[in-house]
Amino acid sequence: MSNILFISPSFFDYYKELKRELENQGNIVYWFDDRPKTNVIQKFLLRKKRVLLKKKIDRYFYNILQEMSNKKINIVFIILGQSFSVRHIEILKKKFNMAQFIYYTWDSVKNFPSSLELSKRFDVAYSFDNDDVKKYAHLKFLPLFFYDISAIDNNKIFDFSFVGTIKKGKYKIIFNIINKLKKDFPNHYVYMYLQHKLVFVFYKIFSNEFKTAKMRDFNYKPLSKEKTLDVFKKSKVVLDIPMSDQVGLTERTFETLSLQTKLLTTNINIKKYDFYNNKNIFVSENGNIPEKVFFIEQYDLNYNLSNKYNISNFIHKILCSEINGNN
Repeated sequence: MSNILFISPSFFDYYKELKRELENQGNIVYWFDDRPKTNVIQKFLLRKKRVLLKKKIDRYFYNILQEMSNKKINIVFIILGQSFSVRHIEILKKKFNMAQFIYYTWDSVKNFPSSLELSKRFDVAYSFDNDDVKKYAHLKFLPLFFYDISAIDNNKIFDFSFVGTIKKGKYKIIFNIINKLKKDFPNHYVYMYLQHKLVFVFYKIFSNEFKTAKMRDFNYKPLSKEKTLDVFKKSKVVLDIPMSDQVGLTERTFETLSLQTKLLTTNINIKKYDFYNNKNIFVSENGNIPEKVFFIEQYDLNYNLSNKYNISNFIHKILCSEINGNN
């Protein structure tokens, strides 16, 4: 049993599943968000001009230290670490000098450049991006995971569904694919999310791809994880449209595996994985969509997925880092 300081993003409540699995495997877990509570403008600054939030971040970091002052920690496990600097990690290493430090980046280095120097300060560092692993010798490859999501629903009332955050450089692709599908498949569920109406205004002014977009086309409250999964369960095909240059597979990919729901994705790198099956997964290149038969035929179960990508194995790999060090 280990005492684990677990710091990660809070988006879509994935941290709850990870924390639960860490505890299921016999550990005591202290979780903290990897950034202080911020509004939409501060979230933007955190990505682009972190120095402007230095005082707020430092105050948040030292509050974590204070809360953990009397705890004996064996493992410090950080995912992404959006607001933290190398200096913060070095302070943690002095504070918990007997702990194993494990890092996982849920983003590529090009999207989160500070993760490169941050990850070098850890005993073991993993990435979901295989290109980054090939480029940076200290990173080890570890794909994302799925977790057990109750019973599979065979009542597929939606021909296709899309639930996702809209970003600049992504909207036009999503818009074109969805509009093509709508012509043949009227039973669908589309939930395009923007963090704030101000984000829409910003995109509308500064991005050509939003010229014809309307504010009512988007939702400004995130769909709950429970509702999202319920939609996916009831969908014949789920759309997965990450940023065009993304290499690592999204969590959505693994959710559809668990739900035995077909996937339409624009990430061509999925073809490199052992679970790729063109009867269940259609890779859209240049905005093309599958033939109708893809939506009609049953999900193909004739391949071995095993539990390789289950959350329990993901956490087991993380915890083995603590045992084996720089394995």
